Amino acid sequence: MPNLPKKFNDCLREKGLRLTTQRAVIARLALSRASHFTADDLLLWAREKDKGISRATVYRTLSLLTDLELLEGLDFGDGHLCYEPAEGRNHHDHLVCRQCGSITEFHCEAIEELQCEVANKLDFKVEHHSLKIYGICKDCSRRTEDDERR
Repeated sequence: MPNLPKKFNDCLREKGLRLTTQRAVIARLALSRASHFTADDLLLWAREKDKGISRATVYRTLSLLTDLELLEGLDFGDGHLCYEPAEGRNHHDHLVCRQCGSITEFHCEAIEELQCEVANKLDFKVEHHSLKIYGICKDCSRRTEDDERR
């Protein structure tokens, strides 16, 4: 697992908070993930390391990590935030399946260029963007077609 970023430790100090073992476990787990996860996922993983970790500690630590832009919280429209590490990753967008909830990351330079072109045309300075495309994934589409054939 990665060492905790200096800005996380600095933030705790500034807020008068201690770097507890539980906070460290939660932060390390969250920052080491390669795919999207929910607060509930993180709580399960954290409790494997320390049974005493509370839901509130997970949520407070997630809030600190997102405020520091070490994690990105993403709303895919299902009422729960998903998280992913924000640092050390290339920009990407998301395809979200409305049936199974799968999330596929992708990068398309043509889309990036078009977004810049539109922003420039409207004299708009882009600071950050997130593109989410909702639909039905290939697997769910096949299952639906198979069901219709029966």
